Amino acid sequence: MSNINDAELHGCPDQIFAFVAVDSEGKSGICAGLTPLGVAPMVGMTISDMEKWVPSAHAVSVQTDKLVQLIRYESAEIIMDFR
Repeated sequence: MSNINDAELHGCPDQIFAFVAVDSEGKSGICAGLTPLGVAPMVGMTISDMEKWVPSAHAVSVQTDKLVQLIRYESAEIIMDFR
């Protein structure tokens, strides 16, 4: 497993990072946390975006007794564009 500091520090349009909770049956879901604007998913385009979520992701793991992983999703498919 790589460390958060080992990953690239910049994002690109075909990847995102997310903290994901995994239950004992292997089912998973993106974690959410509180922000000044309300509840938000723990996702970002860069590793530096994700560093702010580390304490919240750890709290989710402790409070739910679930494994929480930082995952990089790659090779995204563009579904819709807006200009």
